[in-house]
Amino acid sequence: GRKVTDDGYDPSTLALPNSFPKCVDSEGKAFTVSPGQAQWWRFKAQHFDSVIMFKMGKFYELFEMDAHVGAQDLGLAYMKGEQPHCGFPEKNYAANAERLARAGHRVVVVEQVETPAQLAARRAAGAKDSVVAREKVGVLTRGTLVDAAMTEASPDAAYVVALVEIPIDEDGGEAGESSGASAGGPWIGACA
Repeated sequence: GRKVTDDGYDPSTLALPNSFPKCVDSEGKAFTVSPGQAQWWRFKAQHFDSVIMFKMGKFYELFEMDAHVGAQDLGLAYMKGEQPHCGFPEKNYAANAERLARAGHRVVVVEQVETPAQLAARRAAGAKDSVVAREKVGVLTRGTLVDAAMTEASPDAAYVVALVEIPIDEDGGEAGESSGASAGGPWIGACA
């Protein structure tokens, strides 16, 4: 993310301090974010306008501002600790992801892409990471719910429209890329 005053500022991202994961709180007290939380904040910084569903073992966790969304929209209970935090078992993924998307949230799904054993092997080979690798594997919105488990729970239609413009040459065939649209004009098709 970039600062508001920077060229190319994107309000859907968040600029983390250069010292991150070492931080200073509002009272000037220094603290260090845990490696797992630092990993979550790096995803959140790239998708600040989204709810991050962060896979941890057999659960999806919601932290900080996302935990408030989970409590309000999913009825999840906050877990004990210093920061807002709630979660649910992976078996409830489809239902909860769908509910968040249908409530108007953009949901970013972050999955573990290695096991603790694979992390241990990487560390034995010299890697300094202390948490399993995770990657963004999906972005869900009202218009992109295509998983059968999500559409069965609420079968309201979710249409996706694709438009394509194909230039037509004078003979009625597709014009080459270099020729552009001719006197016949472009053909526009729609699929829904």
